[in-house]
Amino acid sequence: MKAEVRICFYNSIRLQGWRKYVIGLMQWTEHTHVHLELRFNAYKLILITVDGSKPRVVRLGLNKKLFGVDPYAQISMGIINLREDAFEWVLAYPETHHWALIWYQILRYFNKEDKINIPPTCTTFVIDFLNVHHKNFPRLFSPKQLWRYLYDGSYDWR
Repeated sequence: MKAEVRICFYNSIRLQGWRKYVIGLMQWTEHTHVHLELRFNAYKLILITVDGSKPRVVRLGLNKKLFGVDPYAQISMGIINLREDAFEWVLAYPETHHWALIWYQILRYFNKEDKINIPPTCTTFVIDFLNVHHKNFPRLFSPKQLWRYLYDGSYDWR
């Protein structure tokens, strides 16, 4: 099954609730959420992480918005051949928990974080999904890091 894959960046209280302010303050950024969008001919699937539970797959029409909100930026990763078990992989991804992310960020302030075992975030979900489908992304923790990686002017030749 083929789909166009897009990385979509959001900064919305309707989508994130109080977490938008905490992430923005702790990271000192406007890049507070990222998720994947799989575009097919007649519809799109949103692959989104939810605090305290497994990631979800949301089906929308091509002209519909997620919670009435448009992404402020998106980058197309092109057409990708999805694996047979792509959606099982999404549903088997670990849960995200806001306290684990806050604690990890506090450890990052003092350079004491475990760079190998990053807790699951929206960004790690996006990167892991793309790496499973033959892309080569480094392991990143926050939407801010992913934004910088994609928009630093060097992404085209990596």
